[in-house]
Amino acid sequence: MTGKDRQTKVAVLASGRGSNFEALVRGDTAPGMVDLVVSDRPEAPVLERAGRLGVDAASLYPGNYRTRMGIDEEREWARMLRQRGVELVCLAGFMRMLKGPMLEAFPGAVMNIHPSLLPAFAGLEAQRQAVEYGVRWSGCTVHYVDPGMDSGPVILQERRWRCFRTTPPTSWPPGYSAASTGSTPGRSPSTAPAGCVWRAGG
Repeated sequence: MTGKDRQTKVAVLASGRGSNFEALVRGDTAPGMVDLVVSDRPEAPVLERAGRLGVDAASLYPGNYRTRMGIDEEREWARMLRQRGVELVCLAGFMRMLKGPMLEAFPGAVMNIHPSLLPAFAGLEAQRQAVEYGVRWSGCTVHYVDPGMDSGPVILQERRWRCFRTTPPTSWPPGYSAASTGSTPGRSPSTAPAGCVWRAGG
């Protein structure tokens, strides 16, 4: 295989259903190839989805913290990914912050898909934040990951959703997505991270 034809192994970290993970698998992500999905939750539906898509999947212990990886556990995750030959890590609905070992093991090659137009509405429940604030449009951002909260440099942004409030915020059930999907043309940012691998220094 020539250097031009070489595929770059991508690992996806996910905590939930895996819709962005599936978009990456099915999308045009050349020269990247989704090789593995890893979840911090053994019951996460993304693991079953990976099986249906023919992608290897693993659930690994994330440590005792609720919103970030334990340092030792993050180091073990990074070691496993390196041993597998992964070159790019994409966070797609991964609900824990990375603080050190993963970023050191993959410098400039950890990306996140976030459902808002950063820097607006960083953190959890970004779509709900957008609707409660009253914006008319929101979207998606692909950005490099740093130790902060959705604070790394932006790679790509697209306006994707027209926001509207359908019920009082106090009545929204957990996990409710309070935005409608827009018709903005073009490639969704959920298919972008692997295609951006050379911009990540790969």
